[in-house]
Amino acid sequence: KLVLEVDRLLFPDGSEAYEHEIETGDPPRAEAWVRDTIIAAGVRLEPQRMTKMERFLEWLDRKDAHEGTCHG
Repeated sequence: KLVLEVDRLLFPDGSEAYEHEIETGDPPRAEAWVRDTIIAAGVRLEPQRMTKMERFLEWLDRKDAHEGTCHG
């Protein structure tokens, strides 16, 4: 059994990001499914090295740098 979760991150400026997670007890099967189904459909995938909270905080830092403000 594969459980696919797709999370949509919507930032206050309207920009968005997506991530998917697959929960399974059979990682090789999940990798094959991703390769044969998602990548074959032309979806670009890349590893995510930051948590959603880290990405939000990074977004805040970029926003503040752009506006010349500082929080905290």
